[in-house]
Amino acid sequence: MRERLGKSGSLIDFQQQIGDPRGRELLIEIEHEILGGTAEAVHSVVSPLAFAPRVDRDRRFIFAGMGDRMATPVQAQRLWEHWEQPAICWYAGNHVGYLWSGAVREFLTESIRAGIDQREGRPSAARRLA
Repeated sequence: MRERLGKSGSLIDFQQQIGDPRGRELLIEIEHEILGGTAEAVHSVVSPLAFAPRVDRDRRFIFAGMGDRMATPVQAQRLWEHWEQPAICWYAGNHVGYLWSGAVREFLTESIRAGIDQREGRPSAARRLA
């Protein structure tokens, strides 16, 4: 059987919806966790708060949109605290608003310069970020 009724009462073609010729058989494998722990791990939600940072504090940088509804300001604040309060740039915008933010562009440029200066052993003018 390749079809079944969806919530709206219309037929669902599993081969078309899933994009796999096995259709329903693949759905059954997914529903019954036959694909195993690896697939479950790959598709699970992961919080960055569940892990200790692996990068030195002075190499951690956060920019966050005050109007972001996907990665909310509260989540950015929690990450900032979890990462031991590294340099942060708040911008007036949403999830993709950083693309047009001069403040974020400057913050990223200074952050990258600071990393290069640190790697090459030079004193950095970008230390004001910390």
